[in-house]
Amino acid sequence: MKTLLLGYYGSRNLGDDMMMVCLLDCLQAQGAEVTVISEDPAETESRFSIPAIQNVALMGEWGPHSVWLKGLPFRLIREIWSSEALVVGGGDLIRDDLNWHVYFYTVEKILLALLLGRFVYLVNVGIPRPRTWYGRKCLGWILRRCRAAIVRDARSVEVCQEYAPNLKCVQAPDVVMHLPEMVYGSLSAVPFHTPPSQSNYVVVCLRGQPNMYGRYSLDERHIRGFAECLDHCVERHGLRVVFLPFQQGDEWGDEPLHRQVLAAMKRPEAALMRKWTGDFKELMECLGNARMVFAMRLHAAILGLGLRRPCILMPYDQKLDELGRQFGLKSDIRPKDLEEPSTLMQALDLYLETADSQVTQSYEISWKKTVFHYFFTPHPLN
Repeated sequence: MKTLLLGYYGSRNLGDDMMMVCLLDCLQAQGAEVTVISEDPAETESRFSIPAIQNVALMGEWGPHSVWLKGLPFRLIREIWSSEALVVGGGDLIRDDLNWHVYFYTVEKILLALLLGRFVYLVNVGIPRPRTWYGRKCLGWILRRCRAAIVRDARSVEVCQEYAPNLKCVQAPDVVMHLPEMVYGSLSAVPFHTPPSQSNYVVVCLRGQPNMYGRYSLDERHIRGFAECLDHCVERHGLRVVFLPFQQGDEWGDEPLHRQVLAAMKRPEAALMRKWTGDFKELMECLGNARMVFAMRLHAAILGLGLRRPCILMPYDQKLDELGRQFGLKSDIRPKDLEEPSTLMQALDLYLETADSQVTQSYEISWKKTVFHYFFTPHPLN
């Protein structure tokens, strides 16, 4: 089956990259011939050896004249026309809580594929409850016409049941849980399962623009509070601090916020600022040998949990709350907690001293052999 894979791919975001390679592995195992819709198709083709086509705003959300003059929308429309299926793969792609430009940048391709009679699958997605009239209308129309949906949280199941009761929908853990199995051949072959208590460093994965959805405001006071907590990890527990970025870039990247926290630390010599890397083995080695992960980045938490590392979430968005409930995580850090760092330090002491018991049970399932095979086959479901 000739298949297009749609997501925020080619943007040098490790979470999106990991979702993409895991979904590609599963799709190709089912015999799909996949082309990726990418923000940077040349980089996607070079890094992942997969055909890619330029993503573009078909409705002219950004730069309509130059985009259409270059003919880019025609190429994308032609690719959708010539494909049999569109797989909308990974992340909260269908959300209307920013602006209509962002919303329709994804939704327009889904609507076009459905209008052209192509099969549409929603895979490894989160579906927030829509807030706008156009969000509600479009979501209901799309869900009632999709072939199937694999969602990663209970909220998304409820939304699907409300808007499309007859849709084939199942909840499964995020597909990035499949990454260690994919890279190393099996979960048992992953080489770094050192007990957390034997590690001498913690990993910090913050998110550039943490207040994007209006629920995680970090001002100078909060940054100082977090820096105090990291200094406490150094001085009280003899740990190093490793800042690990998941998104590259000056505007949306993670490094600027990491540098702000580092500049506020009293013990910066005990901290390491790692550069962004697309090397998944290097990434897993860093996370998989940590004492603990401070995870504002969703996929830092997902991969950390998959590698059996204790994680403390910093939930800038509801999807991290959902992840915490899914795995039974009892500890998180909210902006108000950073206003009282001394209280937070006491909680961290207990967490770090009992790190081995904080490891949660990982989902040991195979997307390739179970979940994905059930929903996507070379011959679409009747």
